[in-house]
Amino acid sequence: MAGLLPPDTALVATRPFRSPHHTISDAALVGGGSVPRPGEISLAHHGVLFLDELPEFARNVLEVLRQPLEDGRVTISRSRMSVEYPANFMLICAMNPWGCVAYLQSFQTRRAGNRGEWRLRLCR
Repeated sequence: MAGLLPPDTALVATRPFRSPHHTISDAALVGGGSVPRPGEISLAHHGVLFLDELPEFARNVLEVLRQPLEDGRVTISRSRMSVEYPANFMLICAMNPWGCVAYLQSFQTRRAGNRGEWRLRLCR
């Protein structure tokens, strides 16, 4: 698909695994261009789309995933044509926890003055 197979290969032998960088644009994820080409979503068809460092992706990039996940296809419309690409993929995301080493270390209790009040604060 999309000219990515080696010249001597006629069929895809392994499921695709796509892992775009978190700086990817929504157009690169969905596909497009003056001559429409498939994006990362369609290139992951019948495979895995892995988004590492999920919070680093732009909101608009994450929002374009909703329709392909529901419909299993991506439609790219241009003034002269409309192209539909398959988009049946498994979405897997990963992110690091808050920035603290462990969940139990994420909160520290401290006594506030002599009043006996207790406060929680995030670790830094």
